Amino acid sequence: MQINKNIEQGFANGGLYDILVALKNGQLPISGRTYYVSKSGNGVDGLSWETAFNTIAAAIAASNTYIAVTANSYSRNRMYIDGGNLWQEVLVTLPNQCDMIGVGARTGWRPTIYGTTTITTACPGFHAYNIMFYNPTTSVPVITMPAGSHGFEFHHCIIANGDGMASTVGIQSTNNNDFVIDDCTISGNPPCVTGISLVGTSCVYSKITNNLISATTNGILVANGMTADYGLLIKGNAIARLDPNTDTQMTYGVRYADTQSRCHCFICNNDISAATWISHASSTTSIVNAQVNNRYSTAADLYRDGHAVA
Repeated sequence: MQINKNIEQGFANGGLYDILVALKNGQLPISGRTYYVSKSGNGVDGLSWETAFNTIAAAIAASNTYIAVTANSYSRNRMYIDGGNLWQEVLVTLPNQCDMIGVGARTGWRPTIYGTTTITTACPGFHAYNIMFYNPTTSVPVITMPAGSHGFEFHHCIIANGDGMASTVGIQSTNNNDFVIDDCTISGNPPCVTGISLVGTSCVYSKITNNLISATTNGILVANGMTADYGLLIKGNAIARLDPNTDTQMTYGVRYADTQSRCHCFICNNDISAATWISHASSTTSIVNAQVNNRYSTAADLYRDGHAVA
């Protein structure tokens, strides 16, 4: 977030300008509680590093219990997770109305959640920052966000498949979610079959921006039946199969499997290396999709918007 002081716009010393700077630097108090997660804490209440919870699941439970109280229902919590640790947890819920933030450690590693994260209850307002989600199993997405998880966000996270297992999807958003996935790496060894999958009927006003997406078949998949995707922005992503085990290209960079010709997505400024760069199941779908300034590559040539670059 860039903040410029402009007196004509009402920004001067003090007042709104100082509030925005403090907000940018994380100095303003939040309306809810701050929870801490560390293997060095004593696990009493999670309200300080000394009394930090020893598991992420315990902090999530405490945060959601707090938000569930009627008087706190409009609050927003914050959760700090100690970096440099491997958290072997299988999560089935995430904190509602909460910023989950991975903080640095001496080793420089962000905290890693090692285990399938199949979320079974809606988690509206969940935001993740600087966390690695690592899936050691197969045949399931690394992260599944269920219907009703309005406003979920992932920023500067790593969503990885590994241990020689091929997960089906990196991040899967199910029905009626709006979200932001920004500045993340979705990859693995081997990569997932699909990097980001959008299923259901609605993903309006969502953004997939500035990510590195590696997959074997689909970089971004919009499944059949997505009748409401207006306001979906796919911008600035690097999409390719980065697989140490093969030189085979990704099959589809961005794949619209919708056959109902109701797509209203803006796809721009992406770098895509795939056998088929942007695919539409319906021949008329591309009429209502905007595709601008994308660069494509095959094994031998560099393309810009489908035309060879000299």
